[in-house]
Amino acid sequence: MIAWRSLRFRIAAVIVALTLVLGLGGTLRARSDLTHIARAELEKRGVTIARDLAVQHADQILVNDIYTLYTLVNDFLLNNPDLRYIFILDAQGRVLVSTFPDGLPVGLRAANVPTADGRYQMRRLRTTEGIVYDIAMPVAAGRGGVVRVGLLEAPVWAQVNHQTLGLLILTGLVTALGAGVGFALGTYLTRPLAELVRITRAVARGELRHKAPIAGGEEVEELARAFNHMTEALAASRDELLRRNEELSALNAIATAVGQSLEMETVLDAALTKVLELMKLSAGWVFLLENGQRLTVAARQGVPAELFRANADGPVEACICERTLQSGQAQLVESVEDCPRLRRLGRNGSPGTCHVCIPLRSGERVLGLMNLVCRDGECPRSEENLRLLTAIGHQIGMAVENARLYRELQQKETLRGELVRKLISAQEEERRRIARELHDQYAQALTVLSMSIEATERALPESQAPLRAQLESVKTLTAHTLDQTYDLIFDLRPTILDDLGLVPAVRWYAENRLQPLGVAVHLEVEGLQQRLPPEVETACYRVIQEALLNVAKHARAQQVHIRLRLEGERLRGEIEDDGQGFDLEAVRRSGVGGRGMGLMGMQERIELLGGHLAIHSQPGQGTCVQIDVPLRNTGQEVFSHAAENPHPDRG
Repeated sequence: MIAWRSLRFRIAAVIVALTLVLGLGGTLRARSDLTHIARAELEKRGVTIARDLAVQHADQILVNDIYTLYTLVNDFLLNNPDLRYIFILDAQGRVLVSTFPDGLPVGLRAANVPTADGRYQMRRLRTTEGIVYDIAMPVAAGRGGVVRVGLLEAPVWAQVNHQTLGLLILTGLVTALGAGVGFALGTYLTRPLAELVRITRAVARGELRHKAPIAGGEEVEELARAFNHMTEALAASRDELLRRNEELSALNAIATAVGQSLEMETVLDAALTKVLELMKLSAGWVFLLENGQRLTVAARQGVPAELFRANADGPVEACICERTLQSGQAQLVESVEDCPRLRRLGRNGSPGTCHVCIPLRSGERVLGLMNLVCRDGECPRSEENLRLLTAIGHQIGMAVENARLYRELQQKETLRGELVRKLISAQEEERRRIARELHDQYAQALTVLSMSIEATERALPESQAPLRAQLESVKTLTAHTLDQTYDLIFDLRPTILDDLGLVPAVRWYAENRLQPLGVAVHLEVEGLQQRLPPEVETACYRVIQEALLNVAKHARAQQVHIRLRLEGERLRGEIEDDGQGFDLEAVRRSGVGGRGMGLMGMQERIELLGGHLAIHSQPGQGTCVQIDVPLRNTGQEVFSHAAENPHPDRG
């Protein structure tokens, strides 16, 4: 009796639970849909009102027909209870019409501004009265002014809550009805379903071979047949799931093995080892297709090296390898006698009696082959095993493609780094050459010219006062030009960098470049009592020079802090200003004013030393440039000329 009552109440409880879940889920979904539709309709109605005023009555707005506009606004307020406000601005931003008797609330005018393309814009504004849908509709593409309409969202929620309450009441009624039906159904099915419950518990334990008895009435018999069909389908699905799980586990193991490196040899060795382990085999090898024509062995296990020496450089033998390359599907060779390569070892010397040839594919391209040698009873003859091996080949093929791309990328990156190093070296050499020419030719010529003017001035009599004044002006201009020439020489290659090192050069450049602009310079140095390697000094000086040049040109800063410190075998530095900052990503994308190229050049110089450069900046928050450079084992001879001749000619 207790079991009868327990089963009856369980059926009723299940029906009630399902009814509640479906009812509440449907109610929540309906509430969500109603909310979305009501909001969309509210926005659509607000856009319609705003467009009616901005388009249909644009003439009244353009001619400032205040009376007509007030009449229209009042009509809209009367016909739309949820309409909170309307106001119209002319092209100069003045209020033409407003439903606010005391003027526009603070911040409302700027809360929603139409876009520059002349389209309307909607904003949800949070106010003391609740959420307001604010629509800004431009008049005559913004040339005639703006119409602003605000609608309260509260009526939307009232309508949604009303509909939700009705759905909840309906769900309660249906749940009560379901409880009654479930109770009655449980009472009716108690005895016939007792055996079915027992079988169900057995199935729940994984015993899928049990069958429910076909008895108890037409409906119960149909249920028993359906239950038996379900158990049969579950058994088949379980077997399929177990097989699929094994395949997925194998593919995951292969992916894990080949994903630990991008080096071709490591990838292929790991892949072959893992495949042999998964398939419980002991021998195999991998061919890679070189230049689209020749197969070369790239990895092997359990097979002797002489197996590949005889024809390693010759064409592929007419065997299963050719058929696999053409079909792109795994092929099975039942006997080693059918494989010219294994046949040479003989049955006694062969590691197996048959083998499988698997294509390594990436997309539609076959990149190579994996051959697995099997012993008696190990050959994967089933279609499922061959499909699994084909999928494994795809997985390994993609890893091979990635390894090739990585190798090509490394080669290109090496070439690019070499090119950049040569460019930077040539740039530094050209700077030195130009600096020498400026010093030896132009600076000397200007000095001689200044001395000649002074001698001519002394030779003139006192009566030639106008000519003496003119010569004085020319002498002043010559001296100014000479000073600019020396400044240019120092910018190109400051001798103080070669003579005294990085810190004095940075201090000289910062003071001469920034202090005339009213920017206070603060230099903090820690642990830099000795000279650094020439390439490090040159690269860091150029980076700091570019950073300070950007401060002078763009930052509008008041103070700049330069920090240089030696930490073990690394040089760390910061150049921080309190200027206006900038959008780093936007500058890098657009390269406005050459700043993008300058930042890229800074990055290149530091990375060539094996270091790291970071730039942090936000509009209005200043800029901070951080450098981190190793002083040893940079792996790069960046400025070979600078290292060989750290002290260029100077006067």
